[in-house]
Order: sequence, then structure tokens, then C-alpha cells
Amino acid sequence: MMAHYLVKVCVQTGEVSKIIVSIREANTPFEAGEMALLGNCTGSEEDGTMEWLDSGVADLNWDLHYSVAGCDLIDPADLPILQKYLS
Repeated sequence: MMAHYLVKVCVQTGEVSKIIVSIREANTPFEAGEMALLGNCTGSEEDGTMEWLDSGVADLNWDLHYSVAGCDLIDPADLPILQKYLS
């Protein structure tokens, strides 16, 4: 069954990192995490600039690394307010 998840993605480039938060609708937390990782990538598997790793995704030939820092199921009652402030 589809549910909404609040996914936190850590973006790292060199010594600098930041967290990006998004809402994803998915069947599982794992799927929501994958969707969030792909949503942040600018490279692609087809041209070899993006690579799946056990720890997440290497993007733009390793210039960026994305990993899931957290994934929480959103209570349906909380969804409208989260969408309001995260959109």
C-alpha cells in the first residue's frame, strides 16, 4: 500500500555536507529512499556519471555522494502541513 515518507538525504562533496528533506509517496521506506536519491542526482547510469553503491549514490563521477540519512512514515493527518512547508 502506498504511503508518504519524509526522506532525509545527505549530500556530500569533499568535506562539505548538507541534508535535503523531501516527501515521497512509495510502497516501502526503501523505495522512498531510492526515489529521493534519484531525485537529487544530475548524472545518469546510461552515460556513466551516476553509480549505485551500498552506501547510496555516487554522482557526476564521484563529485557528489548521496545517502539516505533517514526515512520516516508520515501520519496522514500531518501530510498537509508538511506539504505546505516543504513545497
